[in-house]
Amino acid sequence: MSSLLGQKLDPILWDISGVLLDEYEIKPNFPDKSLFSAMHIFSSVVMDKMYERQDKLNMPQSTREAEAFTFGKKLRELVMEYTDIDSHELANRL
Repeated sequence: MSSLLGQKLDPILWDISGVLLDEYEIKPNFPDKSLFSAMHIFSSVVMDKMYERQDKLNMPQSTREAEAFTFGKKLRELVMEYTDIDSHELANRL
């Protein structure tokens, strides 16, 4: 895909966000696959913004990799803490 992938996906993500805001009083009953998809989308956006920050700081590659690993680990822990779902096991099931 092109370097404009974020711009291409932005209106779709905005629309999804709008639907969720409009229906905030309703429990949506997402399947586990939706959790995986949402985590993947969230991680992609955060990593993109993390990359911009790391570039601005002229961060060495090893530090960039360590930050990315830490982010993934913390996201996995957060999801596990509040849902009892291990995202690694979820990915293997899908």
